[in-house]
Amino acid sequence: MNKRIGVTYRDGHEGKNRLSFQRVFYTKDIKDLHHSTACDFDQFLIDDRGCGWFTEKTPSNQTTSRIFIFSAKGDLLKTHVVVGKPTLYECDGQAVIAACEGTDGKGYIYRFDKECLEPVAQWVIDGFLWDLEWVNDVLYITSYRARDGLAVLSIANRDKIKDIALGRGMFPVGVLRKPDALYIAFSFIASGKTGKVARYDDTGCLVEETMIDSAPRQMFAYKEWLVLHGMDMTKGIADELVYVNPKDGSQKAYKIPKAIDLRAQGRHLLLYHRDGETVLYWSHEKRKIIRMMHLPPRMEAHDVKGLQEYR
Repeated sequence: MNKRIGVTYRDGHEGKNRLSFQRVFYTKDIKDLHHSTACDFDQFLIDDRGCGWFTEKTPSNQTTSRIFIFSAKGDLLKTHVVVGKPTLYECDGQAVIAACEGTDGKGYIYRFDKECLEPVAQWVIDGFLWDLEWVNDVLYITSYRARDGLAVLSIANRDKIKDIALGRGMFPVGVLRKPDALYIAFSFIASGKTGKVARYDDTGCLVEETMIDSAPRQMFAYKEWLVLHGMDMTKGIADELVYVNPKDGSQKAYKIPKAIDLRAQGRHLLLYHRDGETVLYWSHEKRKIIRMMHLPPRMEAHDVKGLQEYR
């Protein structure tokens, strides 16, 4: 099951993975930008200042990996070694987050300053990272501790971190911070096809829960709605969107084509088809597919500047 990170759109729309969708287009054979780094790249992110952040492709059992930072012209600016396999996200005007999955069952999170291109904060999570949300300089992290089956919410603020036990027998698959509360989506492990959305206050205390007749895989937000990508884990099929109104608990489910991944884009969700070359546009307003786009089957990139056209 995929793990996600949350960000807030600059235009006011909330969603998941605003920038990380770029990796869907360009994780195939990106290598040797302008300088030789003697390695292949796994994924990349172009920040709002034009710098390219690239992660090293490493074997699954390697304990560390490198992050390379290039200028818009392709000049290598910085190289950092991190623990685990990183996924990169731009979370506000000042920071890039590297969320790293360690080989030891722990998560390692680094916050990089975009001015100095150096790590300014680091947190260690005792469990497998599942989802993150960055709001007002506070990082909300959900994780799953396999040794005792405990779902955990971690709240990190500067150099402090607070862990809150959420319960056992469920994966904390999504976290969203809205003005009124913090929402976390769970998939129940035993059933494999049901879950819930729980609302918490600022201190992490449970306020209320809404049961869902689907196992959430991802969680998004649109206007007053929480939007869950639901699946049946017993069959490995994710073909449903569930709209939940957290104010009254009402919900409605819609069937969608099977997709390997979903990304939020304003009033739409982008559904990436299993062939890797097709994207379907789901309209939140019309609650249906309104457009299909075919992606270039393959692209090789040799400089960061050229990639900016595809942001």
